Amino acid sequence: MEEKKTVSTRSGKNDAKSSFFLGQKERKSNLINELLIPALLMSSIGAFYWAIRGSSGYGGSSGGAFAGIGWGIAWFFFSYEKSEIKSRPYSSGWLILAITLGISIGGMHGYGQFMSWIRGIFYLDYPSVSVHINPMVGYLWLFQCGLAWGGNAGLIMGWCGSKEPPTPKDWILRLFFGIGGALIAYMIAFFFPGLINPLYDIVDYTDLSTCRDCARTLATSLDSMLWLGLYFGLLLYEVVKKDWRNVKLGLTMGLGFALSFSIFAFWHYGSDINPYIDWWKNWEMSIGFFGGVTFGICFYLFNRPVREEEIKEVKIQPYSANRNAEKLIGAELAITLAIGWAIYNGISGFGSNFDLEEIFTLLLTIALIVNCVIYLLYIVRRTIKNPYNLADGRSNINKPAFRFLVVHSILIVLGYMVSFNSVMSYAHWVLIIVYTVLLIIGVVPFLIQYFAMKREQ
Repeated sequence: MEEKKTVSTRSGKNDAKSSFFLGQKERKSNLINELLIPALLMSSIGAFYWAIRGSSGYGGSSGGAFAGIGWGIAWFFFSYEKSEIKSRPYSSGWLILAITLGISIGGMHGYGQFMSWIRGIFYLDYPSVSVHINPMVGYLWLFQCGLAWGGNAGLIMGWCGSKEPPTPKDWILRLFFGIGGALIAYMIAFFFPGLINPLYDIVDYTDLSTCRDCARTLATSLDSMLWLGLYFGLLLYEVVKKDWRNVKLGLTMGLGFALSFSIFAFWHYGSDINPYIDWWKNWEMSIGFFGGVTFGICFYLFNRPVREEEIKEVKIQPYSANRNAEKLIGAELAITLAIGWAIYNGISGFGSNFDLEEIFTLLLTIALIVNCVIYLLYIVRRTIKNPYNLADGRSNINKPAFRFLVVHSILIVLGYMVSFNSVMSYAHWVLIIVYTVLLIIGVVPFLIQYFAMKREQ
């Protein structure tokens, strides 16, 4: 009897040991497949996208759409589930539109003045008249810029993975909170400018004869408060709804981009260093790289597959209520509009760099965009003829790897087009080399994920 008991005890210990090592192995596999690989791809391509975002032909929301569609299609590639019933909270095709829209509207945020502030310079009349300002003020403004940029993108992503499918009332309240927050913040900046604008007690913002740049500062602060108010309004809605996964997603995205914008602003101290390397591009690439890392962290923290019982308990949205809208608007229309816009701006930038005739760039742009429209119309017609219904056993959005490759390849071509000039300097060639290295690095995680998906099939 004693002998049997000893054997049983040893067996239990062995089972516990085996379970421990299996758990360790599973955790290590999760870290590699769900964090390191997505983060490596999104950071390497993100550095390229964000650098191109501010290049000739792009900038503002058009540049944001360039980076947004790249990250959006990459997120969908990693999230893709062929089954109609999803196990990942944020795997819907709507995420392509959400990420593109979120990063695009962030491009409306002005921040050019902050670069002189972090060097202790507040211009009254650029470039000749200035006063000293605490550099930390500039870093703080860059922090809030990144917070609103990434945070709003994260909260819009959350709309596609709320714990409960939103009703029309939920959408009205969500917009009410967001627009209300934006208006309140805007009015505070408008009616109480002294609370928001730096050096308001020693600089006369109303006298444009002594402070020509004050008009720009006032406009930038109003712009900044609008987007920051939108962020906190949308965030407050998710808190009221107690959708804590969306709250954490919005906070993590906001904090990641805020730190990327502010910490890597040190590049702006290098403008006088020889040989000259484009300090602004280095800063942008750093934002894109660590913005991509932020996407990877969010993917790992909030988009890993949940247990089957959680799906049954409806702790995530297991499917899209309208699968045809998800396909046609969330995926196909988002890709077509973003790529069409990117083509238009990319060819315009290329023509500007090489002083090409406008008629040539216009005809080329029209020809390429017409192809995008024909593709969209073909998909719409095919979907109308054979619509996707709930529980029909068909996947409504297919070939995620192929989609990523097509979109990514187009963005690469456009990116290189606007990066070459008729006269190439040392700084230009350095950027071309760095871009190429980043894109080569991105091939590795793509192939790992691609073959992992093949094995699962």
